[in-house]
Amino acid sequence: MPVTCRTNISSVKIAIVDFDVHHGNGTQACFEDDPSVLFISLHQHPDTLYPGSGYAYETGDGPGRGTTVNIPLSPGTDDRGYLEAFDRRAMPVVDRFKPEMLLISAGFDAHAEDPLAQLQLTDDGFADITRRLVECANQHTCGKIVSLLEGGYNLSVLGRCVVRHLIELCRE
Repeated sequence: MPVTCRTNISSVKIAIVDFDVHHGNGTQACFEDDPSVLFISLHQHPDTLYPGSGYAYETGDGPGRGTTVNIPLSPGTDDRGYLEAFDRRAMPVVDRFKPEMLLISAGFDAHAEDPLAQLQLTDDGFADITRRLVECANQHTCGKIVSLLEGGYNLSVLGRCVVRHLIELCRE
């Protein structure tokens, strides 16, 4: 089915995918009652990491109920477990929502070598996540994708992962 491309941003359905190790509590608070914004946060389980929010039962409020999707992951989750959650829980929701623009909150502090938390992603895992998001944007948004750097606390890892992320964003 062809995607219809629109340019009026005021009525655009937006999906925000946050793959930072922390829950995107500020983004969730901004959009949890807005049915035109789908917010998906994959993060380390809130019982084990600041800010202590982002439980799966947090799904939005009022007219936005159901447009917030929190996917808390157990400490020790590696590429395989992360990508399985991403493919089985996040992407089907995006496909049903059919966004017209995709925003990425790209945090690389879920890397195995990052000192802050206990998720175990690798450079390849982040490249795989980005590749899936680019495919999603191509399928639903005519390629409209914006990525914002969230962080990472191991500067060597951060540099490597950002480069891999940019390479995947620029692939045709």
